[in-house]
Amino acid sequence: MGTASLIVIIVFAVICVVLLCLFIAVNFGSKKEFSNKKKEDKPVQEGTIEPIESLAEDKQKETLEYVEEDSDDIEDDDVEEDEDELDDDESSKNKLSIKSIPFEIKLKKASKQVKQYYKELKAEFESYGMTCRRSKKGEKYNYKGTLLAQIKILRKNISIYVALPPRTFNNTKYVGVDVSDKKLTAQTPFRYDVKTDRKLQWAKEIIGQLAQKNNLIKK
Repeated sequence: MGTASLIVIIVFAVICVVLLCLFIAVNFGSKKEFSNKKKEDKPVQEGTIEPIESLAEDKQKETLEYVEEDSDDIEDDDVEEDEDELDDDESSKNKLSIKSIPFEIKLKKASKQVKQYYKELKAEFESYGMTCRRSKKGEKYNYKGTLLAQIKILRKNISIYVALPPRTFNNTKYVGVDVSDKKLTAQTPFRYDVKTDRKLQWAKEIIGQLAQKNNLIKK
């Protein structure tokens, strides 16, 4: 083998060794860079996840507090009409349940005029021998076990419900409301709202007609 051939072989071997070293160096450097990058990325992920979870919890808590405040801020006066007139509606059971104000509390919060009307109407019913039974929604007046009338506070006004046919008062000065289609007022289907002194006197006249129909004598 000549000298020239030997030199070529040596040069080729040196080139191969250099390329092998470069290949190893490049691969080792890439692995080290990837490992370092992974270590650097890890705290970034942990640092971003925790605030997001915390923010979600705070947002959920804020939403719950908002709903609770909304429920507490709802005025009972806004639902009095539903409680007194629509309390037998089956569809209302599927709606948001809101605790209503008991009749006794309504009466305590009522104006002096409403309290005076209540006092006189109660005395008028009892003067015919009717007995009173108070419940959460109002007062019921019975005679020998028969329900004849009710008193309720509706929209901050006194209303009486009597066991007289609503049609009896058609085309009269006693302008009231037919509530015969309501379960809790079916026995006392005529509602009369007492808002003025004149209507108070007319309410007493209606009570007189109720007493006359049931043969009750005023004491």
